[in-house]
Amino acid sequence: MSMCRVWGDILFWFTVYPADAVQKVSRLIHRIVEDYFTSAWPNARIEGLVALRELTFLLEHESAQCFAHEITTPILRCFSDEDSNVRYKACEAFYNVAKVIRRGVLQDMESVFDGLCKLYTDVEQTIKEGAQSLDRLVRDIVVEQRRFDYSTLIPLIAARIHVLNPSVRQLVLGWIVLLDSLPQVDMIAFLPHYLEGLFGILASDNRDFRMQAAGRARATIAWHRGLRGT
Repeated sequence: MSMCRVWGDILFWFTVYPADAVQKVSRLIHRIVEDYFTSAWPNARIEGLVALRELTFLLEHESAQCFAHEITTPILRCFSDEDSNVRYKACEAFYNVAKVIRRGVLQDMESVFDGLCKLYTDVEQTIKEGAQSLDRLVRDIVVEQRRFDYSTLIPLIAARIHVLNPSVRQLVLGWIVLLDSLPQVDMIAFLPHYLEGLFGILASDNRDFRMQAAGRARATIAWHRGLRGT
């Protein structure tokens, strides 16, 4: 498959036959996934990641929304790839795709959050660092949404707050701090879902985690006492 020709065809269809372009692009994504992502060769899978990234750039923000799930799903699967180069390139590709699609990557927030957990616990330090950058971007995208259902994040946090891996705990605490800082999110209402896990982190050997967890617990208790005093 010649990618240069493919990109030219996409531009042509979106310009001349916009009504048929969606079906054409959808078939192209399916072809890329079949030809590259199922390959036994890591370099081929990396080429597939690059192809989806470049396709997203070509579609731009609004057009890419139609294909958000089709584009992000195969990239997220590569977060578990056996080859570290593929995992790194998948993290990089998802970051670049998310910068374009923005709200579209939140359609399957459970898979995104699960993917972040996998990257945070990767054995390669460069992938962990990439995961932290990706995590910050996803948080920014969540915050900028005017009609985002923040309650969908609570089960994701509650399911992972008991995980003993320090990297996952770092990720979860970061999201708790973020949500607690948003005036539109009532974290007290969700307290039963994560408070036990928060106290569990207080028993951690990691001093930084204990301090963060203690800070969240103190803030929660103070807020609750303030409500009772009113």
